[in-house]
Amino acid sequence: MATSERVEAWVRLNRAELSPRKVARLLRQFGSPEAILGAARAEVARVGGITGPNYDRLAEAAQWDGWEAEQALLQRLGATVLTLEDADYPARLREIVDPPPVLYVRGELAGATEYAVAIVGSRRATPYGRAMAAEIARQLARAGVVVVSGMARGVDAAAHQGCLQAGGRTIAVLGCGVDQCYPAEHARLRDAIAQSGAVVSEFPVGALPDKWRFPARNRVIAGLSLGTLLVEAPADSGAMITADCALEQGREVFAVPGNVDTFTNQGCHRLIREGATLVENAADILEALNLSTAALEAPLPDQPALPLPLTPEAERVLALLGPQARHVDQLSAEGGLPSGQVLAALTLLEMRGSARRLPGNLYVRAMGR
Repeated sequence: MATSERVEAWVRLNRAELSPRKVARLLRQFGSPEAILGAARAEVARVGGITGPNYDRLAEAAQWDGWEAEQALLQRLGATVLTLEDADYPARLREIVDPPPVLYVRGELAGATEYAVAIVGSRRATPYGRAMAAEIARQLARAGVVVVSGMARGVDAAAHQGCLQAGGRTIAVLGCGVDQCYPAEHARLRDAIAQSGAVVSEFPVGALPDKWRFPARNRVIAGLSLGTLLVEAPADSGAMITADCALEQGREVFAVPGNVDTFTNQGCHRLIREGATLVENAADILEALNLSTAALEAPLPDQPALPLPLTPEAERVLALLGPQARHVDQLSAEGGLPSGQVLAALTLLEMRGSARRLPGNLYVRAMGR
């Protein structure tokens, strides 16, 4: 983890709100945020694509005196700052062409994106669209997949809510600062997401939901995910921008078909014609990503899962489980535990409804509700 002084330098650099590609060029030239902020105008001007207004914003960021107050606000919010040089920065997001230099995170992002799928779609979704988004999110959560979306009205909100109802983890990527809430009526949803997963933004604290920020954040939604599912996406929608980002990043794109007479389905149908995987349920997504569908095949328990406390060994094994089937020996090696302790932990997790056994001593994560 970077020192407080280094985090401050990254936050200052981020407040200039240069494009990630310009920041990358500056970092290649100067080597660090501190060096960029301390560089003279003539030195910065020699970097390709950096304009006079860009330098003015950098100079203003260098003189900003709000770091102490921002630290206090972040602490009140339970938020942390991740930078590109941090080991906990999401590996899949780091791989894209223009990763955010800084992420502000409310909740817990570490380890949450290994198996993640984005669900996006129309803000003006029909009851069918909202129901499909929520149900597929519930199924993905049962299979141990994290659901990523943008906390917008319509499909996004339904996806977050469906995942939360299944006891799963979900990530909301905002088009404003993490201290803001847009739309305002989603404040309780935002807080629930932060408790079960993470609320994430690349934009500085205090950033308002300006229109230009949403297309920019869509690449982050796609970048965190193995694939992106579109539900009721108009042909000219932000959800289609997210699909384009996923394709550019080499990720999978999925689409739910709908009524041909409804304009909100035009984008989905176009994607299907162009080769996107047609999705009717979560199993279609899991199979396309080579993830196990076993958790979906198990009947939901008639009674709630047993509220058994987890041993440290069971906590360690649970952290290793996901929708990809794993053998007991693999869990033993990765967890640094004897196979007997791993089997005992797995038995406890099965009783608790958190794991499901497959033939051949293979196990997957499952939600116990």
